[in-house]
Amino acid sequence: MKMLWIAVPCLLMSLCGLSSAQEGPEKIFKAEKTCVTTPAAELERQSNAGDIRAAHVLGLMHFGDRYDSQFNKSAEPYFRKGADQHYPPSLYWYWTTVTVDGKDNERHFPLLLEAAQRGYIRAQLDLIFAYASPESHHHDRVAAYGWLTLCKELDASCRDYTDEQLIPDLTQREKEAGNLLMREIIEKRKNYPTFVEYSNCGRESWFERK
Repeated sequence: MKMLWIAVPCLLMSLCGLSSAQEGPEKIFKAEKTCVTTPAAELERQSNAGDIRAAHVLGLMHFGDRYDSQFNKSAEPYFRKGADQHYPPSLYWYWTTVTVDGKDNERHFPLLLEAAQRGYIRAQLDLIFAYASPESHHHDRVAAYGWLTLCKELDASCRDYTDEQLIPDLTQREKEAGNLLMREIIEKRKNYPTFVEYSNCGRESWFERK
């Protein structure tokens, strides 16, 4: 009876482990994407009423695809609305607006980190670069490896970079520590809610209208 009592818990643990393994990082970090076609005037009204989806899309329309401080400044208050409510894409883009040319990078780094932890892939890439760069205030080879390994499982854009390119001469100890960190990141992500990533459907930006 004693051997049977030991075997049953082992079997149950195996089954539980198998079930848990089926929920891989891709599923845990998955975010739906949708474009918002609402007219800008209506988005402004919704944003003023506290709709972070509308505020985020307006921020994207102001920001466009140019890293220009003039347009960063106009986009910043829109992204901040979402960042204040911990919406991952807004956290990242707010970080982008306040760190143009590296300004305030040290003080606002937690914005980037939180966006990455909550599952925003674009933030994860910038976080990897920050950890991998020897010139960065946040240089951390183990963290760079852990995040890069995870990001490669989540998105093809991360597979464009090899470990050797970003973190040359990794030791086995660094890799083991990085893999442990990756598992901790995955577990922490489970505590955050899922989110939908909103885009502006490729509409022209504010500066393109002028």
